[in-house]
Amino acid sequence: MDQKILDCAVEQWSKTHAGITSIDIAKRIGASNGKVMEAMIDLEVAGKCRLNKNAELFTMSIGKGRMRIAKKATIAHVIFPTPEILTDYFYSSDLARQGLPVYVERLHKGSHQYAMVYFSEEVLAKYLDRPEFYDVEDSLSGGSIRSNTANEATHIYVRHGRQQLANGRSAVLVPYKDLASLDEAQQRYWHGFEISSPEVASLDQNYSKFMQRTFEGAFVDYENPLENFVEAVKYVNSSLDKLVLFKHTDNPHLRIPFENTEKAFFDACSELFKIIGTDSLVASTIKKILVEDFSTKEDEFTHKSKRALSTFQQLQLLETKAGIEPKATIIIDEVKGYRIRADHAIVKPLTSSINFVDKFHTLCDDIAYALMFFAIKLEAARAKE
Repeated sequence: MDQKILDCAVEQWSKTHAGITSIDIAKRIGASNGKVMEAMIDLEVAGKCRLNKNAELFTMSIGKGRMRIAKKATIAHVIFPTPEILTDYFYSSDLARQGLPVYVERLHKGSHQYAMVYFSEEVLAKYLDRPEFYDVEDSLSGGSIRSNTANEATHIYVRHGRQQLANGRSAVLVPYKDLASLDEAQQRYWHGFEISSPEVASLDQNYSKFMQRTFEGAFVDYENPLENFVEAVKYVNSSLDKLVLFKHTDNPHLRIPFENTEKAFFDACSELFKIIGTDSLVASTIKKILVEDFSTKEDEFTHKSKRALSTFQQLQLLETKAGIEPKATIIIDEVKGYRIRADHAIVKPLTSSINFVDKFHTLCDDIAYALMFFAIKLEAARAKE
C-alpha cells in the first residue's frame, strides 16, 4: 500500500505540481481513507513525503445536472512527495529526455509553485528598454511585467517582488509558477541573472508588503517614488487653472536605474530632466503669472547685460516674487547637473558602495516634495495678491 500511495502522489505531482488527498488516493487504489491516512504517516516517518495533516475537506458529486456538496467535512491528509523522490522519478522517466526548460524541470523535481527565485535587478533591463513591447510596473515592493502586443515572441506575464539583500542591493523575486509559464528562450534569459544563494536583509517592510498583497490578499499600496514624481508634476499643472508649467508629464523611457552604477544613475536622471527641465518648462505661463499676479515689469525679464532671462531664471524670479523658498529650482538644477554628466562626462566604470537605485528613489521623492511645495505656496501667494 505504501508504494501504491507514493506512486499516486508522484503521478499527481508530475501532472499538476501539487499534492493529492488521501480521499482521492483511496478511490484510486480501492482502500479506505483511514487506511491510506495511516500509511501516509508511515511514509512521512520514512522521510519520503511531507503531509498537510487533518485537512477538513467537503466531498462533491455531480450527476444528472445536479451538484451535491457533503454537509459534513471529511478529515484527510494531503501528501507531497519529497524532492529526492521526485528527482529520482524525473531521471527514471521520459521527462529527463524531453529537454524541458529549466524552471519547468525544477517544478518536476519538487520545487514549490510559489517558492521564490532571486534575480539581480539587471534582469528587468530587457523589458524596461522596450516600452513598445512590454508594460512594466515597478515599485519599491515589486510589480509586474506583461506584454502589450499580441506578438508570441515577446509574450510574458510575470509578477515580481523586491527584497533587500545583506549587501545593500535589491533583488528581484519571481515565483516558480510564473517562470515556468514562460517559453524556453525567456526562461534561459532569466536563468542568466539568477542569484543562487542570496543573503537577505533581516528587515524589509517593502518585501513584507509584496508578500501581504500577493499571497495574503491584503489591500496594500506599494511605495513608488517614480509614480509620486509624475503625480507631482501633474498636480503642479492642475493647480494653475488652464495654464501648464510643464509641457511634458510623461516619458516612456523614464525608469529607475536597472544597474547599480553611476552611469545608469546619470542616464536615468537625464530622462527625468526631460520632464522638469528647460525644454519642458513653459515660459509663457511663468511670464503670465509674473506679470498678472505679481506686477512684474518688462525690464525685470532682462539682465543688466541686456540679455533676456532664461526660462529657468524666470522660474527663479517667480519664486522670489511669490516669497517661495527655492526648493523647486534647487532640485531642478541638481538634476540638470546629473543630466550634464550623462551627456558630456566620460564616467569611469568603477565599483562603488553607493546604492544608486536607492539614491534615484530618494531623488524622485525629493523632487515630488519640492514641486508640491512650490504648487501649494504659489497658489496661496496668487490668492493673496
